[in-house]
Amino acid sequence: MNFKKSALAAAVGTALAVASSMASAISVENSSLTFLLTSDHCSGTCGGGANPQPSFGTIVVTDLPGDVLGFNITLINGNKFVQTGLDLTFGFNLAGNPTLTYSGLSSGFTIPGGTSPTQTSGTYHENGTGNFQYGVVWGGGGGGGNADTNPVLSFSVTGT
Repeated sequence: MNFKKSALAAAVGTALAVASSMASAISVENSSLTFLLTSDHCSGTCGGGANPQPSFGTIVVTDLPGDVLGFNITLINGNKFVQTGLDLTFGFNLAGNPTLTYSGLSSGFTIPGGTSPTQTSGTYHENGTGNFQYGVVWGGGGGGGNADTNPVLSFSVTGT
């Protein structure tokens, strides 16, 4: 099964934002899709106080050679990855429920619901954006004081 030819949903939890995006399939090798992180799931001006941010960062998903997807999540304007008690820090869905093998996962992140580096499809709840099948968790401790100092999360997955 070529899991890359399925629809993809992605969400990321940051110190200030949880965002969700839908995209059509990636079907050309080495092509990529870019998603802007624009939702903070709170009322008022939580995403930047008096000067709300138009985006908290980007997610770039690239179709790499073979049956591999590359993920590069880059936060901007001082936003950080943090574990706030949600099931995942970054979550996504793939049609067909493949078993994934992760490689190149950024330091400090762990893979729940599997035996690292593999992960089977599960149900991980992200408040405000719903449930996701796959994802990673920042393992540096909960709360904003334990946020990842690196604004970039990257990894690739191979599906079987």
